[in-house]
Amino acid sequence: HALQADLDSLHILGWWRGGMDRCYPHYDYDERLGGEAAFREGIKAARDAGLRVMPYINGRLLDVTMPYFKEKGEQLAAKTLLGTQYIENYPFWGRGSLVHGLGRNQVQHEIPCGACGEWWDDLETIVRQVIDLGTDGILIDQIGGMFDRLCFAENHGHDRPDEAFATASNHFLARLRRHIKREYPDFALGCEHFTDMSAQHFDFIHGCGQGFHPGGDAFPALARYTFPEHIFTNRDGGYDETNYRHHAGFAMVIGFRFDMSVFRCRGSMANLPEYG
Repeated sequence: HALQADLDSLHILGWWRGGMDRCYPHYDYDERLGGEAAFREGIKAARDAGLRVMPYINGRLLDVTMPYFKEKGEQLAAKTLLGTQYIENYPFWGRGSLVHGLGRNQVQHEIPCGACGEWWDDLETIVRQVIDLGTDGILIDQIGGMFDRLCFAENHGHDRPDEAFATASNHFLARLRRHIKREYPDFALGCEHFTDMSAQHFDFIHGCGQGFHPGGDAFPALARYTFPEHIFTNRDGGYDETNYRHHAGFAMVIGFRFDMSVFRCRGSMANLPEYG
């Protein structure tokens, strides 16, 4: 269905055992989906059909219930001015406000400090895991500039809180690109969110937030004029089926690579034939 609509890449989310926004940074293969063997087979089949395959990983969330966090993630996590942790939740409770209120599906995440080289070592290992699957690229979510958490921990190797996010992250992003491109020059590195600091280290930027969908005060033409070398995708948070004509036109006019996510990536162009 993607090929019939002239889409040439498949972005795979939630492919690990925990499902989307769970278990980070553990990317174990889910036996209910056929395990690692079936995943490799599916990737090969998609590539044989003419699609590029680019799985998703997250670059800045630590699931506090997972062994990684208990073993070392807690020590690597950024700390607030008061010495407490930063907490983020991605509950995906659907339409049920009662379930949301009870917090039944909520998973708490903490944020690794950008100055901790051990975290970046582990992130590179995960990127290499995805490469080994026989893929063409990867999207590292949130890492392009989301929520610069100033870290006030005294044992993370940064002198000032701002160095953790800016100076250190910039250094380690450059190192990640250098290591991967040296061995796999054609492997595409992508990030979510756009900042001029982080974009230089990636081959494409998966758009998110203001400017990547029409409406409000969005003025993406300024960024496109200033940084014509960058490849951006459009983005509407996964609800294309509600207004696909508007979003398609916006992407074409601004010069974004087109991103389709019918029914929050649970559907396909077969569900909206006019969209294709």
